[in-house]
Amino acid sequence: MAFFEVRCKSERLGKQVRVNVVIPGDRRQSAGEIPVIWLLHGLSDDESMWARRTSVERYADDHGFAVVMPSGDRSWYLNQPAGRYEDYIGDELPALMRGYFPFLSQKRENNLIAGLSMGGFGALHTALKRPDCYGAVACFSGAFLIADPTWAKLLCSDGVLAGDPTGTDADVYALAEKSAGRADKFPVYLSCGTGDGIFRYTAKMRETLEKAGYAVSYSESPGGHEWNFWDQEIRRAMDWWAGIRRAAK
Repeated sequence: MAFFEVRCKSERLGKQVRVNVVIPGDRRQSAGEIPVIWLLHGLSDDESMWARRTSVERYADDHGFAVVMPSGDRSWYLNQPAGRYEDYIGDELPALMRGYFPFLSQKRENNLIAGLSMGGFGALHTALKRPDCYGAVACFSGAFLIADPTWAKLLCSDGVLAGDPTGTDADVYALAEKSAGRADKFPVYLSCGTGDGIFRYTAKMRETLEKAGYAVSYSESPGGHEWNFWDQEIRRAMDWWAGIRRAAK
């Protein structure tokens, strides 16, 4: 297993960015064939936290997955005056990383986007906007509360939102509902601890996605908004995705 710390220029953000990349030890796959997990962090974290707080590197090596962990600041992975974070994560970042690591697969079925809390929101939002890019999505304790009036007010004061996001491009519930008629749906893994204060938002998202026709694998277990829960969930999600990939062969 190899661990890379990448610092490079993002044209979409107009600044230097940091990305941590894990490459599996067995690289006997042909060029462009290593499956990739695009793994997003939460609101108070950065690109280092998944590797610092979980065994994601070891879990990925067990499956032969590469993992790309970018910094998204406190952006909610949305385009905003402070930077076009959605465009960076969804468009520019994959192109940059595949340029530096040409063995990363571009095939839809070989790409999973995942994240915790704010990153869970960002993962699902990015995939709903770009369903042709990702073969699966995993959200742990997803912060799908962006349309909650209290949170919307806070995010407006932070400059992330310009107003009530209900029904707008930032509304993941609305995006999921609008995608009901599409044929390019991806399987979704949703999980949340039963002791997590945002548990109800995961339940609502599960209902919304299933009503729109998505295949949702749902997991709940004792736990709060904390790393012990997320460590077990990233492993479960990798096992889930590995099973999907085996079944498709």
